Amino acid sequence: MNKIDNVEFYKDLYLFEIARKENLNSKISTYIGLLTVLGGIVVFELENLYQNLNVNPIIQFELIVLIMIILGINIYNLYKANHGKEYKYLDNSIEVKKAFVELERYYQQYYEYFKNGEETIDSLIERKKKEKLIEMYIQCSEENARVNDIRNEETMRFINFFIISLIIVGIIGIYCITVKKPIDINILY
Repeated sequence: MNKIDNVEFYKDLYLFEIARKENLNSKISTYIGLLTVLGGIVVFELENLYQNLNVNPIIQFELIVLIMIILGINIYNLYKANHGKEYKYLDNSIEVKKAFVELERYYQQYYEYFKNGEETIDSLIERKKKEKLIEMYIQCSEENARVNDIRNEETMRFINFFIISLIIVGIIGIYCITVKKPIDINILY
């Protein structure tokens, strides 16, 4: 299999993975907002469960624990999708230029060992610089693609559990609303 010898292709691939990272970051920000809304709903349900004396205390406790577990798992999944992931970036231009200068020195010193037929030293150095740049783009792109895939998988896990959480919290919410609260009647004799 021949390696594609086009710097622009690998540069575009590298930039695509960086853009994908930013897209994932913006999605995670949205999910943080949704998780905050879910937290508000949970607080509302906890208040209703706690104040409702018609609900069996054992059921109250079980529902409160279930709600807290749901909220905790969602927070953990979102945290896991957003933290601990290292992206690989190209060195700054000064570092790249230093690497190219060292590459030039090396091939000027050992030109006799690397020359191919009619290839001049300048064309050899330019070819090696291009190969080095392509190699740098490939390394960064592959690492960033791997990290983005992991983050995307963890984000999808959060979304799946978030939907299940909404269903469970909705059922608990319906239960909180439908269970009748006792009516306080103060009759003075």
